[in-house]
Amino acid sequence: MILLGFITVFEWDMLFPDRKDYLILTPMPVTTRTVFNAKFAALAAFLLAFTVAINLFPTFLFPNAVLANNGFAYKVLGKTTQFL
Repeated sequence: MILLGFITVFEWDMLFPDRKDYLILTPMPVTTRTVFNAKFAALAAFLLAFTVAINLFPTFLFPNAVLANNGFAYKVLGKTTQFL
């Protein structure tokens, strides 16, 4: 969560149009609202993709780690216990 906060802080200044955006987009029939909405959507998509990438592996690995040697899980799930 802290890493996602740092990325948000560093990418936040890209949300508002700067001088380069103004110089490039002024001759085109694009409103400021459209530019802001496009930048906001790009930032939201980036943060969503980053969040999914960060949480993908722990989602599948954590249950395996927890249920690996848990006797209660064997009773609940109906698995037979195997002793080494």
